[in-house]
Amino acid sequence: ADRARALALLAGGDEHAFTHAAEGLLGTADDAMALEIAEAGLATFPGSAELRALRSRALDALRARNAQLNPFKFIVYSELRGAELPPVVDPPRQAVAGAGP
Repeated sequence: ADRARALALLAGGDEHAFTHAAEGLLGTADDAMALEIAEAGLATFPGSAELRALRSRALDALRARNAQLNPFKFIVYSELRGAELPPVVDPPRQAVAGAGP
């Protein structure tokens, strides 16, 4: 909350400054920083639909980047996004030729 207030002071109390910064960061694939800026903006402007959408875009990008590389980050970003994850199940066992029962 303190950090968000400080950033809001730097932005001149302007919601557009947060959205402009987050959009620019998403455009350069700096998704983690875009998420931080969007969340700081939402702490100051909680009713902003545009900042909520930018936060979702940043989380989607982070989920996509980490889906195969870092399952722990994927889970955390999915939780933050509110995305429902299917339960993990064991793959069906396939019979191997010549293997016993």
